[in-house]
This record gives sequence, C-alpha cells and structure tokens, in this order.
Amino acid sequence: MVFTVAMRHGDPRRWSRRSVLGATALAGAAATVGGCTWLGSPEPEAPPPPDPLEPLLADTRALVTRYQGTRTAHPDLADALAPLQEAHAAHAAALRELIGLPDPATPSPGVTPQPAPAATPSEVDNIADDPDDAVGDLREAEAEAFDGALAHCLAAPADRTALLGAICAARATHLEVLS
Repeated sequence: MVFTVAMRHGDPRRWSRRSVLGATALAGAAATVGGCTWLGSPEPEAPPPPDPLEPLLADTRALVTRYQGTRTAHPDLADALAPLQEAHAAHAAALRELIGLPDPATPSPGVTPQPAPAATPSEVDNIADDPDDAVGDLREAEAEAFDGALAHCLAAPADRTALLGAICAARATHLEVLS
C-alpha cells in the first residue's frame, strides 16, 4: 500500500510521508495492544458436538451400576457376577478414553477424589427378590446393551470399530454366561 501526501517544503500544515506512515503504524499497534482488530472482535467458538458414543458410555455405566445393585441385593451371586461387572467397568473406561472425557477417578489439581459410586438403595430396590429373576433381568439388560453396542459398531468409523467390536463380543459372551 502506498501512502502519498502532497508535500510543500516549508508548509507546517502538511505532514511528511514518514509522519503519515508512522502515525498509521502507531495506530495499528495501539489497536492490537488494546485487543481490537480491524474486523471486530473474534466470534466465540461453539462447543463441539457431543460424541456419538456418549449414549453407549451411559448405557455401559448403567450396566455397571445394575450389576453392582444385583451383587448387593444377592450376595450369593456377587462372585459369579464380579467378572462381568469388571468387564463393563473396563469398557466404560475405554470408551471414556476414546471419547476424550476426563477420568472421574483422577482428580484435578485442588479437587478431592471422589470414591466410586456404590449402588443406591433405589437401584437395589429395583432388583428382583428372586436370584433367578435378577439374573434374568441382567440377561435382558445385556441383550439390550448388546443391540445398542452392535448398532454403534456398525455406524462407527473404522478407527473405533476395534473397541466397539470387542464390547459387542464381550456382551454376547455375557449373554451366554447368564443363560
């Protein structure tokens, strides 16, 4: 960009070319330091859309809670159901990592870590009194969870299918174990 100003020697009302360029540079620097831009203030960034796997993560966490409630309501089933609950907890951790959510067990600086949630009384109240019925309810929950995981696996991009396929396989195995 070329700045030209008519100049007359000796006329004090005229600015020199150097004065015009210096004033322009000074105004630009002052605007930048002051936080202004030539085009206005930048637009705030929109939050990213939710990850499509968040419903699967929520379902997986619900299964962990349901297993915990069944184990609490029926201590005689606790040892048999523990590996299935642990598998779902591992899946929840892997999904959380894949999605990029922070680990709830890892505290942020200055935050006291919270213990893992136990089954609440209302969750234990929803468990069938008969152990066989409680296992049947778990099997139904596993079947629904398998269908959900399979749908997510079929719709997921290739970089996510390995984990989702492993979750589907584990849930199919859990269905057989609960039979």
